[in-house]
Amino acid sequence: MNTAFTYSDGDHVTASGIKRHDYAYGHHIIGTTRHLRSSLRYGPYAWPGGHARAYMCSDGEMLCPACVRAEYRQISNSVRHSINDGWQVIACVAIDDTDTDECCAHCGVGLASL
Repeated sequence: MNTAFTYSDGDHVTASGIKRHDYAYGHHIIGTTRHLRSSLRYGPYAWPGGHARAYMCSDGEMLCPACVRAEYRQISNSVRHSINDGWQVIACVAIDDTDTDECCAHCGVGLASL
């Protein structure tokens, strides 16, 4: 009897447990809450390069990873229902040293200093 199967989202289930597809992956385009959670698990720095990562909202503002974690409930609701209320995260980008004027729209911290 074969007990292994794969869900439509890519998770593979065997008798020994679930193997999660893209559990911690640095998605550039955030289209679902799964992409958002996976990008948050990936960490605050891009690889290769080690540049800080920031999240771009649908209104063009940027959020730091700490604020995305703190306001996850609001952001995930906006992503899930495609609500353009300023909380909908649409992308995750690497901030390099030349982008010194970018600040988090929520807390005001400079994104280049992360």
